[in-house]
Amino acid sequence: WNQGLQRHRSSVAFRGMPRATHGLATSLQSGGFEAQEKHLLTSFRKYALRNAVPGDFVWNWLSLAKHHGLPTRLLDWSYSPYVALHFATANVQNFDEDGAVWCVDYGKTNELLPRPLKKMLEDDGTNIFTTEMINRVATTLGDFDHLSHHDFVLIFEPPSLDELLLDPEDVEAL
Repeated sequence: WNQGLQRHRSSVAFRGMPRATHGLATSLQSGGFEAQEKHLLTSFRKYALRNAVPGDFVWNWLSLAKHHGLPTRLLDWSYSPYVALHFATANVQNFDEDGAVWCVDYGKTNELLPRPLKKMLEDDGTNIFTTEMINRVATTLGDFDHLSHHDFVLIFEPPSLDELLLDPEDVEAL
């Protein structure tokens, strides 16, 4: 029970990995691309369709870049432990190795956020960021990196990258 929301909600996100040895390094870190992050993202944006993301925020572009396999600072997480289990067990070639399902209590990690980000969550009455919310505080990767002298974890929901196609008769049922 979440007293603040007045409903049942978990504050845990899950990540499944086919090998327990993978850890939680991002593709940017594990590939040694941290120094090239800005250049990689700039090139990706340069060659992508202009309307590839809703809202021209660096956070939307990072989400799209991650979706297409570009090394980024992002890690994919799910609210569902079943989705995490799928990613930990989907490849039969890894069945001879131990997999892992990581979980993080973002309610707890939110307590460690820099003050401007914590205040935004409080003001908006939520516990998960949207890309628009992050953009209000940091419009560039540099702005974001300067929010704190210490490392921190921020969980956000990416924008929808695929259009939802609905039959006009179904819209009213939503």
